[in-house]
Amino acid sequence: MNKRKAYTLIELLVSIAVIVLLMAILLPTLQHVRKQAQAVACQSNLKQWSLYFSMYTHDNNGNFFAHWLNPQTHWLQAMQSYYADNNDVFLCPTATKPRPGPDQYYIIGSTSSAWVCHPGPPPPGLPPEHVCGSYGLNSWVSDVPQDSTAPAYNSDTEDYLSCWRTCYVNAAATVPVLLDCALPSSPPHGTDTPPEYDDACFSCSPMSAFCMDRHEAHINGLFMDWSVAKVGLKQLWTLKWNRQFDTAGPWTTTGGVRPSDWPKWMRNSKDY
Repeated sequence: MNKRKAYTLIELLVSIAVIVLLMAILLPTLQHVRKQAQAVACQSNLKQWSLYFSMYTHDNNGNFFAHWLNPQTHWLQAMQSYYADNNDVFLCPTATKPRPGPDQYYIIGSTSSAWVCHPGPPPPGLPPEHVCGSYGLNSWVSDVPQDSTAPAYNSDTEDYLSCWRTCYVNAAATVPVLLDCALPSSPPHGTDTPPEYDDACFSCSPMSAFCMDRHEAHINGLFMDWSVAKVGLKQLWTLKWNRQFDTAGPWTTTGGVRPSDWPKWMRNSKDY
């Protein structure tokens, strides 16, 4: 009778070791490909938003909404008839769910989680079907009239004159409108300090809401010329957030920032 062929214990262990080694080699590559796919899907969402914003401004003689009246949620209400029931466009693929938290009106997002405006019953006038998202508005795009009584974000240097109010501006490609964000909106200033660690937006400056490692040391953003582009974390301080924003401020290479000035988690990212 012929002997039945089978793996010996040593051959089996060698085969398992080879498989484990191949997985260890391929896993980082697969993760990188997955992150790239998520970044592309995120840019696709922002391109959809570019259509909504261009339609809105076209219908309103180039003007934005008076977002300052309700900084956190009013832009959702103003844009509701344009995005309608398209829920997916609110969520970056890397941050589709809110982090665990109490049942409260407002929950801050993070690098990998979405923000929440009203997890419970929505306030009057706020659309109940859109309660969380991964993108945030640059609050300075608002159309604030000169006689507005709304309080300024910084009454000393940046009042209503800082707001863009219209999309018909010079160098529109440098003006952020909507970006990856841990808040529904935020008003960055040139002197804002970077967060000490990733996901620290709740304890730092308005810029920190956008400064997070969501796409391999980058975030994605929609600009006022309705283009979509990747933005380096340190590059955030070189964008023209409002009319008076200093793009050569203290956190830029032109302004004299040194690599050691940045928090450790940001030091290896590209300088601007």
